Amino acid sequence: MNGASDGSRGGYAGHGTIRAAMAGTVQTEGAYFRLLPETKAYLQQLTILPSIQYIIAVNTLIRQLKIDGNWALLDRFWVFATEQQQNARVSLVNPTSTNITEVNTPTWTKNSGYTGNGTSSYLNTNFNAFSQGINYTLNNSCFGIYATSVVNSNGANGSYIASASTAIALYLNESNITYSYSNCDTDIFVATPSPSPGLYSQQRTSSTANALFFNGNSIVSGSAAVTVIPNVPNYLFAFNQSGVAGSYCANSYGLSFFGSGNINQLKLYTAIQTFATTIGFNK
Repeated sequence: MNGASDGSRGGYAGHGTIRAAMAGTVQTEGAYFRLLPETKAYLQQLTILPSIQYIIAVNTLIRQLKIDGNWALLDRFWVFATEQQQNARVSLVNPTSTNITEVNTPTWTKNSGYTGNGTSSYLNTNFNAFSQGINYTLNNSCFGIYATSVVNSNGANGSYIASASTAIALYLNESNITYSYSNCDTDIFVATPSPSPGLYSQQRTSSTANALFFNGNSIVSGSAAVTVIPNVPNYLFAFNQSGVAGSYCANSYGLSFFGSGNINQLKLYTAIQTFATTIGFNK
């Protein structure tokens, strides 16, 4: 194989390079890269492939997640900071799962991600942790968001069922306080005087122990007893309140994920930050 292009596709890599990528090997600047099976599985779900440079960045991210032991602990891992909008709706983990649904046209920006409008637009992840969670379980769970901008508003992300007294929720800087609910109706929170972009994640490791992380470090922990996992899909830029969207926010997100409470948060942040720096969506 050589690195010559024999055409173009959507303004990105040539047909020869595209075929090579799908076969499992890519070449750039004279160097060959063997793609992981997980990378190829993701690419097979994309209607338009990204550039070779982006593919290599994704492949490097997946390899690092595997090395760190975090890949096997994820149920979904959506990268919104992509080169093609359709690609942003496909999960790197379990890419054949139902794609994200864009509701009321949240803004998507190339290599940056999605932004909510704070009034009506949101993402339906179509991930129901109650019925679809494998690594995400009642007493061992994690939900995270990489925010590229945070607006000090009343917006929420996740799901809530009042009749069951349970929620999966990340409120990022609601009135300068970040809240987390993890399969329960009791929050843990931390004051955040200046809304900050970065990786927010909640983690539950037992029927009572949970914590809130920012950029891989625990910023608050607490004891909030579980009830049940909400049996509805989780939303981003809004709250799924028993099937009805509400509590919209106007933040911007580069990625989001669901998985096990055993995820190593600092290693996850480091891998994500390396990827974010490579493609330029970290703020």
